[in-house]
Amino acid sequence: MTTKKNLILERTHKKPILWDAFYVATDTQKPLVIFCHGYKGFKDWGAWDLVAQKFAEAGLFFVKFNFSHNGGTMEQPIDFPDLDAFAENNYSKELEDLEDFIDFLHSTSNSFQAEIDPNQLIVIGHSRGGGIATIKASEDDRITKLISWAGVSDFGSRTATSGELEQWKKEGVKYVENGRTKQQMPHHYQFYEDFANKSDLNVFAKVDYALTEKWRLYGDLQYRNVQYSADGDDTGIVDDTFDFFNPKTGITYLPSLRSSIYFSYARANREPNRSDYEDGSPRPEKLNDFELGWRYKSRAAKLNLNAYYMKYKDQLVLTGALNDVGAPVRENSGDSYRLGVEADAVLKITDKWFVRPNLTLSLNKNEDFKFERDGVLQELGETNIAFSPNVI
Repeated sequence: MTTKKNLILERTHKKPILWDAFYVATDTQKPLVIFCHGYKGFKDWGAWDLVAQKFAEAGLFFVKFNFSHNGGTMEQPIDFPDLDAFAENNYSKELEDLEDFIDFLHSTSNSFQAEIDPNQLIVIGHSRGGGIATIKASEDDRITKLISWAGVSDFGSRTATSGELEQWKKEGVKYVENGRTKQQMPHHYQFYEDFANKSDLNVFAKVDYALTEKWRLYGDLQYRNVQYSADGDDTGIVDDTFDFFNPKTGITYLPSLRSSIYFSYARANREPNRSDYEDGSPRPEKLNDFELGWRYKSRAAKLNLNAYYMKYKDQLVLTGALNDVGAPVRENSGDSYRLGVEADAVLKITDKWFVRPNLTLSLNKNEDFKFERDGVLQELGETNIAFSPNVI
């Protein structure tokens, strides 16, 4: 078994994430398991290493991580020397940590990519981590299975009833004792203000039909009803309801046992997140995605070539600006598109050595871009989307 402890995921303008990986190295991709710890918890608590080992022995790729504001540091991950970070923790930060971690594990930046099956993602959460995992699974289609161990079932009750609310608001901070370290752990009032109500009704149907031995047709239909409400100093009063219909269809041709050619179309809609509401009055983004690709797989090589055209309405893009706490700001960009070709491969050199090249060439443009400066609306025409390089 291979165990990698205290790996560090660095993030721009955010605290890093410390994480571990447990797996048995093979030539096959494995289901990915992500474990989320609970309140006043950490990735190395109790039996979590033993749990990780058992999952790895069962043929899964198991990772666990510390939430970035749990109070630990890269140098001292078990104790809680960073109480300032703990005081600024909240549900939104933990959801964002989990999203960034999932994005990283599915990206080419992850050196373990050849060991991970991107189509099998299992998220496990313990205590408060169970609640975070449940929320994330309700809004992220990449998560295929959810496991909650003694998970929080009602964040609203826990947030509003833990302590005297008026005194907490007046003093700006309250303290909870850590039974293990005997520290007085601070919670700033922003923890309560961060709480919001979000309900997400999701109805999903999927069909996969073999037209002939070489042609396959597939389709997905998803309906989502999202209701979001908040009333905080940072968000103001929010009471939005979104109805999204997200269809996807495609066809695959199998010219041989080792290769396939596919074309797909998908319509997707995504609601703004809490940070977007804090920074303005966002609209949901809409996407029409067209993709054409080729895949090849043999014992010595895996090759993928994919061309895409992604047409957006009100895409939420990074502007380069930072908000009052240093977090990046996103805004709706109106009409925009992403057009490109991406290629990646896994080439087997020996039983223990692999080469994993990848390349993406793309155009990422705002169309007829407008923005307001000093009260004057300015028209810039077609511009590049920020933080979207043409070559990766």
